[in-house]
Amino acid sequence: MSDNKDSGNKAAEINETKVDAPAKKRRRWPWVIIGIIAVAIIAYIPWYYTASPAACAKCHAMKPYYDSYMKSFHGENETNCNECHVRPGWFPYVTYRIGFYGEIFAQMFNFKMAPWGATVPGESSCTRSSCHTMNRLNSPSGDLKVNHLVHYTKAHKKCSYCHAGASHAGVKGIGLQTPPRKQCFLCHKDKAAKCTYCHTAKYKDGTVTKKPHF
Repeated sequence: MSDNKDSGNKAAEINETKVDAPAKKRRRWPWVIIGIIAVAIIAYIPWYYTASPAACAKCHAMKPYYDSYMKSFHGENETNCNECHVRPGWFPYVTYRIGFYGEIFAQMFNFKMAPWGATVPGESSCTRSSCHTMNRLNSPSGDLKVNHLVHYTKAHKKCSYCHAGASHAGVKGIGLQTPPRKQCFLCHKDKAAKCTYCHTAKYKDGTVTKKPHF
């Protein structure tokens, strides 16, 4: 008799467990959804902060860089910071934007931490699609002969050697957007007196106010 009673109790417990299992699963789902939403929000914060130069400027340390950028050629053409400071490709791009959360954390607690994936612009950034080309033979104004491909391949000069301040001229000693003449003469000193070596047009009185180079 007792055996039957025990087996009946066990059967009732099993049935109760079967009934409670779906209920427990249903109770877990709201927490799973809340967790997914929380992760999405956390991931969106650095994604938002790296979406535009103006968003980056919300960090006080970036303010002088943003101000100089707005005055530059890149700022006039609304070039995004990501296009220069992140290597081409989807993986570096996603790594940088998600990893920027660490930089936000560093700003909140006054730590020094560089954003993951961010780099000083290299040639791969300058020459990416729809940007600059190495096939330029003259300066943007057209009055100076500057064979960019020769400078890069034969002189082994990086873009930043001449254009260190392409977007942030004068910020913390970065340099200028275009190289000063004295920098050109570091390599071309023997050509200083040969005007046609650099200039595409002949000199006209009143067009140049600076002293000759020689």
